[in-house]
Amino acid sequence: MKCRNEIDINTICYVAGLFDGEGSIVIGVSKPSFKRDNKVPCHWLQVGITNTNREIIDWLCNTFGGHISDNSHAPSRKFQRACWQWRVMSLEGVFFLKIIQPYTKIKKRQIELAKEFQDNLVNLRSLTPDLKSKEIERRQSLKEAISALTLGKHSLSN
Repeated sequence: MKCRNEIDINTICYVAGLFDGEGSIVIGVSKPSFKRDNKVPCHWLQVGITNTNREIIDWLCNTFGGHISDNSHAPSRKFQRACWQWRVMSLEGVFFLKIIQPYTKIKKRQIELAKEFQDNLVNLRSLTPDLKSKEIERRQSLKEAISALTLGKHSLSN
């Protein structure tokens, strides 16, 4: 992924702060499906920012690529303001994280784990059963570590 526009350092710092406050990093997983001959779980990286200001979400999409989801229709949001989520996946997500990482404070460790996950992603089909099992465990461990940090087990140290 390439940024669609040249971005100055002040803008990168702004986006890093926005991401620290409103951003998320998720390692998602699909359960194995024997019907589709997919006998192992499929993991992926998703990076996003959710906000009630549609203009900033549109700007992120125009600047960094990705796509936008409207999260306003969820039943749990019935009496809340409309919100949108900008998301980038996999390599695009890591590219974005590498740009903002030096200027983040809160999500610095999550970014490191996300980069480790994506940078070391291997094709499970090429692995022996033993190595396949270890790789699935590694991915699950990174997923759980990011989830733990998301649930508040982080700090500003570093």
